[in-house]
Amino acid sequence: MKLALFTDKYFPEVNGVSKTLRRLTSYMERYSIDGSVPSI
Repeated sequence: MKLALFTDKYFPEVNGVSKTLRRLTSYMERYSIDGSVPSI
């Protein structure tokens, strides 16, 4: 599975979106899911 998420919010900015994306990318790395989260 490949996954791409596009956002204008990402770590180190602290808000609900960035925290959720950080948890999601950690999960993807742990389970070897190929993906990216480019910041706009």
